[in-house]
Amino acid sequence: MRLYIGSLLCLLFVTSSVYGQLTAIKVDGTTMPGVDVASVSIDGEGVMTISSNNGDYELNKTVSTGDVVINSFRINNLTTANLATGDTASVSWGTSNAESCVASTEPADQLSGWTSDTVIGTSGSEDVTFSPAGVYNLKIDCFGANGSTDTEYATAKVGAATITSFTVSPNTADTGSDVTLTFSWNSVNTSGGCFSNWTAENLPSSGSDTISVTDIQPGKQYILECLNLFDQDEATVAVTVTDPVATCDVGLSSSKVRNWNTIFGAIWPAPVSRETRVSIPEFGYYAARFETGDVVDTGAVSTFEASGTAGSRILSISEIAGCFDVPRECKAEGRTTGIGWNTTGSGGGCQLKPNTTYYWNVTFTNGYSPSSSTCAGTFCETYLWVINSN
Repeated sequence: MRLYIGSLLCLLFVTSSVYGQLTAIKVDGTTMPGVDVASVSIDGEGVMTISSNNGDYELNKTVSTGDVVINSFRINNLTTANLATGDTASVSWGTSNAESCVASTEPADQLSGWTSDTVIGTSGSEDVTFSPAGVYNLKIDCFGANGSTDTEYATAKVGAATITSFTVSPNTADTGSDVTLTFSWNSVNTSGGCFSNWTAENLPSSGSDTISVTDIQPGKQYILECLNLFDQDEATVAVTVTDPVATCDVGLSSSKVRNWNTIFGAIWPAPVSRETRVSIPEFGYYAARFETGDVVDTGAVSTFEASGTAGSRILSISEIAGCFDVPRECKAEGRTTGIGWNTTGSGGGCQLKPNTTYYWNVTFTNGYSPSSSTCAGTFCETYLWVINSN
């Protein structure tokens, strides 16, 4: 604090009064005229005392407050509350540095229990009854001593459109199958009815509907939307569409199953071309196991006779080791024969799916009965030949 003493002819720094012609005393811009000053003294502790003639002066420190802040404004502790018509909810609020707050709704007078006539403090709660149905935007404005203001909103949806349940049956299907789907749903406060993306027809607020889907594929979502005059709700269901689990009645119990890279020294679909001689169980099968991964390619597998072994062989490519019950494109029979494969999704050959384990099976039997073996010779051997010119 700065102390200005104008035209002070003499000032004694003692406990006695200061004498002289004093025209004014100023403290941070506040002036006490000299004619009102009775005495000015400074004691031994350094405390200055200024007395007025009539005792009618007061010196106060001005305390600066921060800006007003609305810390919270909630309806049942929510910024957006869904309420039934006629519900009573707790509207609560808290502030910092506020001197006063005013309640209101937008548009004005939309809610009788929370208007500019509602007397509220700078913090507290108020029970408000919400009726009739509609969307209520509650507002609170608060004002600070330093002129600052703050505003917050909370929303109540009263009698909001709500879909309480939405299901589809069946909810699983095999990829590419033909299925009949039945949708069932219930909703409340939906005087406008419901609509969907599976039919152009208007739907009731609660009910069911059936459609036929040909060649169902993954990724399809079915959407239901129900509404009233001021609100709407939306729900989504989906059918889990997966590739069917491979099944096969494998009749050959004698087997040799090897990894592709163990046989051919490279990961499928490599190598470009290689042949290797292997021994086939006389009454069973030999299988080369490989993973398609994300390979997009074409190629072929083949077999031809090895010296010392005659007899016809059957080849297959399947998801189950030793399975010869496969589409004709994935099967071949003869002394020298082969199968073309394809992972491009188009063209001919045995169509292989991505990220799937397959087996190239070879047998001297008919693929089902061990006693049907045609292996004739000293050994049951054959050459396996892989071709992948790409």
